[in-house]
Formats: sequence, structure tokens, C-alpha cells
Amino acid sequence: MMITPHVLAGAAFATKISNPFILVLCAFVSHFLLDMIPHKDYNITPLKANFYKLVIDAGISLSLLFYFIGNLPLEKQFLFAVAGFFGILPDGLWMLYRLFNWKFLERYVAMHNFLHWLIIPESHQTHFVFGMFTQICVSIAGLCVIGVYTL
Repeated sequence: MMITPHVLAGAAFATKISNPFILVLCAFVSHFLLDMIPHKDYNITPLKANFYKLVIDAGISLSLLFYFIGNLPLEKQFLFAVAGFFGILPDGLWMLYRLFNWKFLERYVAMHNFLHWLIIPESHQTHFVFGMFTQICVSIAGLCVIGVYTL
């Protein structure tokens, strides 16, 4: 799944959870649950040639998030930002493994890949339109939860 749905879904937990430890746990676990939903990942191979995709996606997610939480007290903004960060952190760890081949992340990457393809096997490609639709729905749902909270 792209960056934006993970960030917005993770941040949406901050509307109901003020305990930072529980918030971080929920946002982190939500990543794996969202990855189980059929979706379309964009190709970032080779990474250097496709790095712009990650930058644009991250920019969209941060712009949307900070647009909606910009008027909240700084403490709440921090909680939303931390939750958004932990919503995408599992892919960040996967990326670190991929870039630097850090052996200590091998088990984590195996678990991440297992959960990612648990419902729809990797060999079965999700149609682009349906895969994007699910991600847009997750992003809109996250924005709605955050938007209702910040109104």
C-alpha cells in the first residue's frame, strides 16, 4: 500500500487514543492489517530511478495531515504526527533492509511479507483500478475521521 493511506489511517487513531504507547502500537499494527487488503503497490525498482514516487506520496500524506491538524494544540499535533509515522514505519524498516541488507531485519521482513500476502497471494495481481480504489477509500476514511475531530 502507498504511504498516504498508512499515514492517514495511523494518524486517525490519535482522534480517540491519547496514550502515546497504545497509540503507537495501534498505528503500527494498522499497517499490517491494511496491507492485507487487496491493493496495488507502485513499482519502486530501481529505487534511485523511482525515488520521486516516494517523495511525492510522502509529500501528499504530510500535506494532508498537517492541513487538517494545523490548528490543533502542539501536543495533539505531535500525537497525530507520531501516529502517522508509526503507521508507515513497517515499510520504512522493510526499505532499510532492502537498501542496506541489514541481516537483523530478515525475520521482520519475512513476517511483513507473509502478512502482506496472507489474503491475496503475491502471484495474484490486484487490478490497478481496484487496488487504487481501496487505497483511496482508506485515505478518505482516515481524512474523514481526522477532519471530523478537527472541526
